[in-house]
Amino acid sequence: MSAAAAVVTGTLETFAGVLLLTPRFRRWGACLGTLLLLAFAIFIAAHYSELRGADCLCFPWIKRPIGPGFFAGEGVLILLALAAGIWTRSSQGIRPACVILGTVAVFALVSYGFASVRHTAAKSPVAIRVLARDVPARL
Repeated sequence: MSAAAAVVTGTLETFAGVLLLTPRFRRWGACLGTLLLLAFAIFIAAHYSELRGADCLCFPWIKRPIGPGFFAGEGVLILLALAAGIWTRSSQGIRPACVILGTVAVFALVSYGFASVRHTAAKSPVAIRVLARDVPARL
């Protein structure tokens, strides 16, 4: 995933979380959360052969290997997000929601800017020796 896609996805996830925490925007937050869950499931399905058996790393404290059970769990999360959107009162006020999105986007871009300016990580070696064989260290 490109850096731009990661920033946009993270911004939308944060925006959905803020909407869910704000009572007057809960329905919109549930809708956006449902769309993000669907997009994530579609991305995983498109790359299933490459990701099968790997940990999804959604939650650091939960091990969720990618396989048929992953999609069942994802389906349950999508149904719960839909139910949350249906059972909340309708959202009102597009302007305050846009202000929230703008604020989240500014913080995300500033955070990305700081991270890219202060990027001081050392480059990894071209290869490392494992069990008396050279293995490429860079992908």
